[in-house]
Amino acid sequence: PVPMAQLGIGLPKGFDLKLRYLPKLDLGDQGKINMFGIGILHDVKQYIPGVKELPFDLSGFVGFTKMKLDASLDNTAPDQHAIFESSATTIQGLISKKIAVLTVYGGVGYNIAKTKLALKGTYSIDNSPLPPTTLKDPVNFDVSSSGPRVTAGMRLKLAVFTFHGDYTIQKYKTLTVGFGISVR
Repeated sequence: PVPMAQLGIGLPKGFDLKLRYLPKLDLGDQGKINMFGIGILHDVKQYIPGVKELPFDLSGFVGFTKMKLDASLDNTAPDQHAIFESSATTIQGLISKKIAVLTVYGGVGYNIAKTKLALKGTYSIDNSPLPPTTLKDPVNFDVSSSGPRVTAGMRLKLAVFTFHGDYTIQKYKTLTVGFGISVR
């Protein structure tokens, strides 16, 4: 679990700006992590005659998130570290219904994700049957994964405290749970 700030700002004409931020955290001997995300949510129900009076919310969402983890591998070899970078763009249609303190929601959309994993530094390999070898920056993987996604979840708001959870079916299924403080 990693704490992060997530901020939503209501804008005119049914727009909401969403920001999420994790400043660079020093994890001591383990390395450093940081994250940034931005998104825009827009009420599309207002454009559909007859639907705008129905008792649910219907929105479109586009968002981008980027995370970077720079992990130390060996305290005795300070130049040896792993870099894990991941970025994702999400385009999604969302429907939700608020019932007292509970909001249930679902979404259908598309994800575009890119991930990079690299081992940086100089590594000496000394295997007895083979001659010793030295490798510089031996691993550098770039992987992309795109495809459809379906999400279902709920949010419980008790005073200023919120509890939420959702499950997303996509190439790599994801369960997300969280706790927050929401001030309006």
